[in-house]
Amino acid sequence: MVGGYTILKINDLCIFLPPPPTGTPPSRRRRIEDTTELLVSLFFYSSLITVLLLSQFYFLANRLRFIMKTV
Repeated sequence: MVGGYTILKINDLCIFLPPPPTGTPPSRRRRIEDTTELLVSLFFYSSLITVLLLSQFYFLANRLRFIMKTV
């Protein structure tokens, strides 16, 4: 839910909540984050996680291939 409290933005090891719903008193307002920036950040981190998982799989496959050759 963009614009609510359900999506967290993780950026540089900090977590920012999206802006509160309209009508929230100014004393409770949080920093406003752009939706596009949020989506780009989520895409970047999901891509990074995918690359890390694939590299781990590639390393494991090469390691198993090496072990099978030595047996």
